[in-house]
Amino acid sequence: NFGYRTFNYWRGYQKWVDILKPDVVIVSIVPSRDYITFNEDVNFIVQDGLVVGRYRAGKKPVASKLAVLNKVRKKLARNSEFYVLCRNYIYYNEKISKLIAGKDKGASIMLASYKTPLTSKVKSGWEKSFEYISKIKEAADNDSIPLSVMLIPGKIEINENYFHGMLNDSTEVDKYDLEQPNRYLKEFCS
Repeated sequence: NFGYRTFNYWRGYQKWVDILKPDVVIVSIVPSRDYITFNEDVNFIVQDGLVVGRYRAGKKPVASKLAVLNKVRKKLARNSEFYVLCRNYIYYNEKISKLIAGKDKGASIMLASYKTPLTSKVKSGWEKSFEYISKIKEAADNDSIPLSVMLIPGKIEINENYFHGMLNDSTEVDKYDLEQPNRYLKEFCS
């Protein structure tokens, strides 16, 4: 799920394992984003399946300004195929996503795990992500459930033109290794 990280997978395992009784647990890793662990101390206020607020421990809950909009979007998504088609067009259209996210901000986040050498922020992020995978592995082992870790390649890895388009300067190509996160994860899994 977009926006979820290994921390959320670990919490999800704890919540759902007794209910779903899975035969196998699969953790999917997207190298361009799963080094980020920003939400591990965030608590969510959920109403009718929607996040209407969030807060960090010891802080006052903050209501989401988008709660009403999200309720409308959810109703439309459940009842309108046209809405879903339009939403997907917007989400997956490169020109629109660049306009919304901004090329430089999105590029720096998406390229961070491929930069060589790894920055300390990305490296510590991966280590934190690996801690949660280890917690899932330990819990799954205790429940006699096999765990599989699967890499899902990002668009950067699949489309060379997209990768080059993310770079501001073509001379920066040598500073990135698209296989780096795969090797890093393989080393961890070993």
